[in-house]
Amino acid sequence: MVQIEPYPLSPQLLDEALPQDESGLVRFKWCDKVTSGKFVQRAGRLDLCALNRYGRDRTVSVMTQLSTEVVDGGGAAADASADTFTSQEARSIDGRKIVLTWNVASINNNPLEYIINFDVNPTYRKMMMEVERVLASPAPAISEVFTDEMFQTLLGCLATAGTEPHELDALAEFWAALRDRDLIDGFLKHPEIGAKRLISMPDRVSNTIHTVDGSRRCRPAVINAYVGAALIDRDSWLTEWLAFIFGEVPDTKLPPKAKGRNVYSLFKPLSPKKYPAVTESESAVSRPLQALYLAVFDCVMIHVLTTAVGTDWLPVKRQLCEALIDGKNERTLQVLKGPSYKGTDILCLQEVSVALVSALRTEFGAEYYVIAAPDASAELNQNSVILLRRSAFKDWRDTTSAIVEQMGDAAEQLGPGDVVAATCTDHDDRLFIVVSFHGDSDGRSSLPVTRAVAAVGKLQPSARLIFGADLNMTRAGKNKLHFSDFMSELPAMGLESTLGSELSADNYTCFQARSYLQPQLQKAVPFMKIHEAAAKEPKDTILISPEKMKCIKCWKDSVGDGSWVEDQAMPSASFPSDHAIIAALLVPQ
Repeated sequence: MVQIEPYPLSPQLLDEALPQDESGLVRFKWCDKVTSGKFVQRAGRLDLCALNRYGRDRTVSVMTQLSTEVVDGGGAAADASADTFTSQEARSIDGRKIVLTWNVASINNNPLEYIINFDVNPTYRKMMMEVERVLASPAPAISEVFTDEMFQTLLGCLATAGTEPHELDALAEFWAALRDRDLIDGFLKHPEIGAKRLISMPDRVSNTIHTVDGSRRCRPAVINAYVGAALIDRDSWLTEWLAFIFGEVPDTKLPPKAKGRNVYSLFKPLSPKKYPAVTESESAVSRPLQALYLAVFDCVMIHVLTTAVGTDWLPVKRQLCEALIDGKNERTLQVLKGPSYKGTDILCLQEVSVALVSALRTEFGAEYYVIAAPDASAELNQNSVILLRRSAFKDWRDTTSAIVEQMGDAAEQLGPGDVVAATCTDHDDRLFIVVSFHGDSDGRSSLPVTRAVAAVGKLQPSARLIFGADLNMTRAGKNKLHFSDFMSELPAMGLESTLGSELSADNYTCFQARSYLQPQLQKAVPFMKIHEAAAKEPKDTILISPEKMKCIKCWKDSVGDGSWVEDQAMPSASFPSDHAIIAALLVPQ
């Protein structure tokens, strides 16, 4: 439900409430003064749980507006000729805007990545705990699972794909050093795996490929929505895996340059300049090395699950795919179209896939301007998007380039689709600059982007700045953006967070309880210690220029209905993201 500026509900008013409707909410009416001698009479619905929580004589702020009508003083209904306003038009009387920011996490295609409450299948709990047991037990060498014969088969496919002979020789040397390692401590848990990005980077471009007909092709792996029987037979798995990586890419939503090529061609070289843990010798063969590490990783993950619970894990994964992956875009749209956010004036979304951008234009295009980052990428699918309600804004123009120009050399830290900005005018000729941004995993680009946004805002003194972002801030962490460091710089930039007095490093917006069934095991938490060990970070926020915008109310939503549940892991079977929605009611100064 939409949270709006509180209105007092007197006992007399509540006594006039109509019976509950089909959704179990009480219908009622209330009035508030907006101009001299005029009132806005609003019909709405009140959640009975909220009523019981706050009491009849207290202000209740959780309500849904259904209609709005201008009435004469005293609250009596006006005659039939009185003007009728929509709830949106009533808000615009004083220029107020409802804004939200949400990292919708379109890129997450792994149904096993996060620990969730999943009571549908009791094997899920057993599976997660047994996986932890296997990972804590003595493990065989890598070559006992991913064999020398399998490596030679991979080598042959790389040669056919055009890998140079000297690169193949170098890769054989890397395999000789890798094959005898313990597959748990020497590989899955080894810190170099995450630091060198030898698995996460190729996984990013090969995990799931979306086709133009709306279907998808998944790499045969544990960590995506692939649910074929090949996952429980190693020989069948390798055949399917190699065919996927080295076969021709289907007609996809990737850039034209990728069509007619294979998935392996999408692997990007790894530079020591960008990833300092990568050595020069590794960088020289980084593409075939990524293929090797990814193949070993996928094979080892199958081994871990099969050792833990035999073949029982595959039916569980199929159920999780149905709950978390299939129809994820539809669930995201349901949240945004639902009563909690219907009528929102500005939506800043991050990590939006190209497929979801298309769906947003189809579902919201008549009501909103849908503005995607000019360099939106179908490969990374981490695009920032802005939606501006047409009934609130009469025009807009893309000003992303102004942000990038202000960043100077620091713009090199941006990834494709990370930032989008629009300068827009509402129907009262107020000027706004709206920015949506997604920071890199360490938050290194967040301060340079925020400084650039503030600078662009100062170049247009009359503009009201609204900046919705996943800044990837952390409470603590080596070589990461600390919450306190970022917030300490805001005053000098003339910005503040809409969270106001509730702003703190402990006021988290992201509850990530990663399982051990994903590439970055150093981020995993034990199943039985989810609440103590989960990463609870204050990553997301809405920033405004306080001298031009006043925040009346700000709230977090971890459910999708405008409510916040403390210590609830995200995502869930109904809430599709690991990031909370941050929403605010703003009034121009």
